[in-house]
Amino acid sequence: MNDQNDQLVREQLIDFLKGRNAHVNMEDVLLDFPIEHINAKIAGVDYTPWQLMEHIRITQLDIIRFVEDEDYRAPKWPEEYWSKVQRGDEASWKESVCLFFKDLDHMETIIRNPDNDLYRTMPAGEKYTLLREIMIVIDHNAHHLGQLILFRKHFNAWAGLR
Repeated sequence: MNDQNDQLVREQLIDFLKGRNAHVNMEDVLLDFPIEHINAKIAGVDYTPWQLMEHIRITQLDIIRFVEDEDYRAPKWPEEYWSKVQRGDEASWKESVCLFFKDLDHMETIIRNPDNDLYRTMPAGEKYTLLREIMIVIDHNAHHLGQLILFRKHFNAWAGLR
């Protein structure tokens, strides 16, 4: 792949990572999420928005560690991919969202770095490429972002796109 095509692919990955294409902007969903509903459950769903936000954050951070740490060890599934804290408050919600965006920016830095070969395999998982891990973060975040929108709709707290 030539440098121009490589840069184009990286920019498109960042657009998808940040939610600028196929789904709503993450900030629109997370930054004004109704705090009074972060611990509420809805019928048929085993977790709250707080628990889901922490799962998104923890999983994204785990993938970054997988990409960067030669001595990476996977957390136990599923228990270590969800917070042990069952209820959040306004401060913990804001911290979780802030850390999520900090790690999202870190993933963007990884993508933007031309020294990071998108096709290189991961030291801790040689059958997986950096490109695959980026796409998993994009996919996982988008999937759960949609769930957070459904929570907001259920609480009549979503005036965004249908």
